[in-house]
Amino acid sequence: MNHKTGPESFEELEGEAEAAPTPRVRLPIARAEGLEALAPARPRTLSMRGAVREETLRLAAEYPEGEFADVARPRTRADCLPGGINGERPCPFVSCAAHLALDVQAHGTYASLKLNFPDVEVWDMAETCMLDVADRGGASLDEVAALMNVSEERVRQIEVHALGEIESHPWTREVAAEGE
Repeated sequence: MNHKTGPESFEELEGEAEAAPTPRVRLPIARAEGLEALAPARPRTLSMRGAVREETLRLAAEYPEGEFADVARPRTRADCLPGGINGERPCPFVSCAAHLALDVQAHGTYASLKLNFPDVEVWDMAETCMLDVADRGGASLDEVAALMNVSEERVRQIEVHALGEIESHPWTREVAAEGE
C-alpha cells in the first residue's frame, strides 16, 4: 500500500475494512403499539437534594394531601389481602415499603429515591407488591431481577449481603441455640 496516495487496489481497501474492528452501537428500542417494551428503561435515582425537593413540591401541589385524607391506607398485611381494605391490584400505595415501584435509601445525611420503572405508570405494572410474590412461594433469580428492574448479578449480590446480615444478627444465634 502506498501511504501517500492510499490503497493501490480495491482488494486492498476491502482487506483493510475487514481487519478494522466494527464499532458497537446501541440502537434505541422501538416500541410497537400495544406491545410491551423489549427492555424497560433503566431505573432513575434521585438524590434528596434540590431536584427532589422541587419535584416533591410539584407533586404535593398536583396531589393535595387533603384530597386523599379519606382513603384508608393498609396498616397490616391482612389489609392488603382479598377482603381487606386494599385487596385490589395493582396496589396504588407506592409509599409502602413492599411496593415495587420505588425504593427509598437513607444513609446518615444522604438519602435517595429510586424509581424502578420510570417509564411505567403504577397501574400498568404487572406486579406491584413484593409480599404478593412471596405469598406465591417466592420467585427465581431472573424473575426477581425483572420485578426489581436490576440485573441478575445485582439480585445475587443483594441476596448474599442479606444472608450475611441474617447470620450475623444476635437474634439468629439465639434462635439457633434454642433449637439445639
